[in-house]
Amino acid sequence: MKLSSIIAQEFSETFRRPSRLLNVLRIDRLKRFMKFQRVRLLSHDAWSRQTGSLSARQVGSYDEYLQLQRSKLDYLDLGGHEARFRTALRERLRKLEIVESGWRVLCLGARLGGEVAAFRDMGCFAIGVDLNPGPDNPWVLYGDFHKLEYPDRCLDAVYSNSLDHCLEPEKVLAEISRLLRPGAYLIIEAEPGVDDPNGIAPDMWATFQWSTVDALKTRIEQAGLRFISKGDFEYPRNGTRLLFRAPTQVLANA
Repeated sequence: MKLSSIIAQEFSETFRRPSRLLNVLRIDRLKRFMKFQRVRLLSHDAWSRQTGSLSARQVGSYDEYLQLQRSKLDYLDLGGHEARFRTALRERLRKLEIVESGWRVLCLGARLGGEVAAFRDMGCFAIGVDLNPGPDNPWVLYGDFHKLEYPDRCLDAVYSNSLDHCLEPEKVLAEISRLLRPGAYLIIEAEPGVDDPNGIAPDMWATFQWSTVDALKTRIEQAGLRFISKGDFEYPRNGTRLLFRAPTQVLANA
């Protein structure tokens, strides 16, 4: 969104609700207001087509992308969400009937770690990575899923519901493929594509989008992962779970 558009929108809203002016003039509110406008400037409302039916948000630089993603916890209230998400995901994992106690699991874009807790409830050794895990987070470490500092073929599963917040999906998928041991699983929970029934517009932190979930499925298959199944889920939003599996054999020159 352009600066001129943001200013015009703010003037219009303040004219409609003059009481906003008193809040903005408070020093603490003013600082928060200016910080939020910075985030809105980083979240350019412009997308470029990638391969097929996939698109990426245009950002000025990778550093600006990092700033945008790190800002999420400043504006998202996840306190009540985490416990509910932990329970909902744990039940979905049980119904999937593939998760085994002792699995080594990495959760990508895990924020405060509800998904990590769900896997630990299933007896897994699970950790999460996020660009902003918040202070004193027992579940999630700082990490960029475009470049993960873990050895090859060390994981039994990777889980993410945050692919829409990656900038370069080819790098993320390459890292996932590298980390999965032969026969290991990738579990993706994806919101509807913009052209899917009940499709939704991307939020201000989304940097990658798909026209349909099937388009996303095809892109992941192109990374060398075998599609197994899909299913619906309802929380934290209506979406589709995609299950993939790494090849059961590693090529001699891999």
